[in-house]
Amino acid sequence: MRILHSLLLLPALLVCGCHQGGSIDYSGPVAGWDEATGTKGGGQFSPLTQIDKSNVHRLHVAWTYQAPDPAGGRDPSKGASSQSGFAHASAIVENTPIIAGGRMLLCTPRHRVIALDPMSGRELWNFDPKIDPAIPINVCRGVAGWRGPEPDKSTVCRDRVFSTTGDGRLIALDLESGRPCQDFGNNGEVDMKQGLGPIKPTEYFQSAPPLVINDLVLAGSGVRDDFRKDIAGGVVRAWDVRSGKLVWAWDPVGPGMQPVTAEDAAAGKTFTRGTPNVWSFMSADLERGLIYLPTGNAPLDYFKGARRDIDTYGSSVVALDAASGKVVWSFQTVHHDLWDYDVGGQPVLYEHEGNVPALAVATKPGHIFLLNRLTGKPIFPVEERPVPATDVPGEWNSPTQPFPTLPNPVLADRLTEKDLHDYPFVSKGCSEKLHSLRNEGMFTPPSLKGTLSSPGPMGGFNWGSGSINPQAGTLVTTYLNLPFVIKLIPRTDGRTAEADDSSLSLFDSPQYGTPYKLHREMFFSEKKFPCIKLPWGSIMAIDLKTGRELWRKPLGSMNALIPLVGSWLDVGMPVIGGTMQTASGLAFVGASADETFRAFDTQSGKELWSTRLPFSAHATPMTYRLSKTGKQFVVIATGGAPGMDTRLGNTVVAFTLPD
Repeated sequence: MRILHSLLLLPALLVCGCHQGGSIDYSGPVAGWDEATGTKGGGQFSPLTQIDKSNVHRLHVAWTYQAPDPAGGRDPSKGASSQSGFAHASAIVENTPIIAGGRMLLCTPRHRVIALDPMSGRELWNFDPKIDPAIPINVCRGVAGWRGPEPDKSTVCRDRVFSTTGDGRLIALDLESGRPCQDFGNNGEVDMKQGLGPIKPTEYFQSAPPLVINDLVLAGSGVRDDFRKDIAGGVVRAWDVRSGKLVWAWDPVGPGMQPVTAEDAAAGKTFTRGTPNVWSFMSADLERGLIYLPTGNAPLDYFKGARRDIDTYGSSVVALDAASGKVVWSFQTVHHDLWDYDVGGQPVLYEHEGNVPALAVATKPGHIFLLNRLTGKPIFPVEERPVPATDVPGEWNSPTQPFPTLPNPVLADRLTEKDLHDYPFVSKGCSEKLHSLRNEGMFTPPSLKGTLSSPGPMGGFNWGSGSINPQAGTLVTTYLNLPFVIKLIPRTDGRTAEADDSSLSLFDSPQYGTPYKLHREMFFSEKKFPCIKLPWGSIMAIDLKTGRELWRKPLGSMNALIPLVGSWLDVGMPVIGGTMQTASGLAFVGASADETFRAFDTQSGKELWSTRLPFSAHATPMTYRLSKTGKQFVVIATGGAPGMDTRLGNTVVAFTLPD
């Protein structure tokens, strides 16, 4: 059952390497896909209707493209899969292409940026940032485009592509040629590590596309927030799209602390260490000049001690003024987060009943908060409910946590015996383990005894967020249900400073700067099988007008484990990935390890089409229509998932209807 046991791995340029393959001989796509999540407001929705419920079953492969990053093999001596074009051992998520200037733009985990002809999949150019091979491979979920003003007589870098890298660079490329824009920063790049203080290669990374709003390009960052307390800060910054000059910086500290500004950083001051970071997709309301940030929890994930002011914006949605970076409002989804319950999903813009400008925010505990995006106030009541108290010396926790009344939480607050498998050959030891742990609900604090963390640190909802059909008011999303066991281990050596610690396993953490190490494992039986019943992965739809659930069903068959079973038996396997909706009432999704791409009726939940993919797909699909042919395409990147022990590859697949 390596596919299940290895799921623990989930949580876990100056030289132009580009070439041109010719120009595009048509006027470009219409109704394209401008951002990795569809629009700057997110939503993963397209108004296209050519592919609909009556013909979706006729979809066939139009073209495929294999990325130049080589697919990785397996090294049995190391017990883990190596990298591939779109997947790697430490993160299985993938890239969603965008359409800009008649080109399809995508990236790989080594942050190579590639331009394709969206009609044929032919490569036009690719740019290799030449990341040091010693730097651990990182995830790239997409790139961002910027179009220069008209008329602009310049021919070089009038239109730009922005990408971030795993070694902390923000790069601007010419959309036409793929070459670095020499007027941006230092020969086309900005060092995002400036102002952050000491950083180790494994501690700081980029896992979401930049956000371009007006003439600013914004980026947050990911940090290894379970390793040490004094880690690089989670500052969000905005640079000028032409010059690369830092315009503003949001240092996410609480009201009792003095934030570090862009001017302070220019004078050599370091941004505050150990603050909450923004590793997932940001969104923007262009009309109102607001940006919305989903924040992670402040380090450390499972022990924070006396930290209060620095935790003000942790596990929150924060609205900033796009021009200045000033906070307009914030809404905290988890208080003093001790469970790694980041806001992984993008805050998605939609219009609620009565023309209320709103946001839908999906979080790791399985909560969906619907907020007024001008004020941050909940549209449906949110209750502060009592939660268990911590018993860890030196720690404190909030006595209450916010629970939305609508939509209802998708996961049970507390696991009981009825949630366990009743098959003796897979469930041996589960009941005993359940009763040996603290298990008083999803907000049971980490403990020295051991705590059942349900859902685990992967959620619930994660970065795949949810797609929204604004015409129907329907949200469709995937979610995961795989509890973990979290245990704090007091240090007996008296050492809290950073040092080598060979006694820790791959999935443990030293939590330097605290009195406790961390032990983390999945809630498995003695047979290394998840203790809880299927489904472990599901897809569901919600009516945003009422907050009521429309349908839910297991997603993913067991053919990744037992190939002869086939994809017709969806029992609900682990899922990582987003959904995409169209105005024709369809929802497309990969997400499961069974190497299957599916389309659902968004109103009934009926599966209307499925097909096998070259590799499993853990990216969000996208769609566009070409003006030359009038044909609509649906595209998804596939690459497998070492964390799920699937086959590895690096193939983009485009589907369309027959002529």
